[in-house]
Amino acid sequence: RLEGGLRAFSDEVFFDTFSDLTCKLIECKNVKGVWGTFVHGWYVHFLSCNIIKFGRLEYASGMYARGVPFVVGDVSIPDCSPMYYIHIPSSGEPFTLEERLKSYKMAYDFFTRETGSEYLMCECGSWLLYPEYQKVFPEGSNSGDFYKDFTLHSVTDFPDFDDDWRVFGNTDGKKIDDYPEDTRMRRAFKKHLLNGGKNGYGEGILVYDGEKLLTRKD
Repeated sequence: RLEGGLRAFSDEVFFDTFSDLTCKLIECKNVKGVWGTFVHGWYVHFLSCNIIKFGRLEYASGMYARGVPFVVGDVSIPDCSPMYYIHIPSSGEPFTLEERLKSYKMAYDFFTRETGSEYLMCECGSWLLYPEYQKVFPEGSNSGDFYKDFTLHSVTDFPDFDDDWRVFGNTDGKKIDDYPEDTRMRRAFKKHLLNGGKNGYGEGILVYDGEKLLTRKD
């Protein structure tokens, strides 16, 4: 909620939010081999309280501004409505649909009180939303299932798998043949890369009404 123009939330939400600073520290050690950060521009979102972690996911405030309403089923959300950008911290917490729905519910309860909106509208841009990777994710993968929460509005193809560090850790100077294969995800993506599979990035919108994920595709 807002108090005196400032956001107010519980100590638990505060500490959960700032736990991403630890995630970034560990990412830097795993990817670059040193303790620190290689995404220093990310921290301004936390220090300005523009991003909040609810359960498994983080949400940064923004606005839907595409010139036309966003329509899903019988629901039409006007242009210039509040929208929140989803980020998935590398915390290692469960990423099941159940945990994501808990997060959407927490975010809905907080943000709709703040804005008076009827719906929680979120956007995410991620390699997890690239349609081609639906063929790559292992069966039953929670990362693959995340794709079903969204209605895509754009897809971009890349010549390389620029997010390889998210799957394999430090890949500097390594050939794909040398990438680790100690998880199902790593084995699947290594095979995809060795076979010359397509790579890219997708962007999509999610709408939640407090009880149901309206954009969910089962």
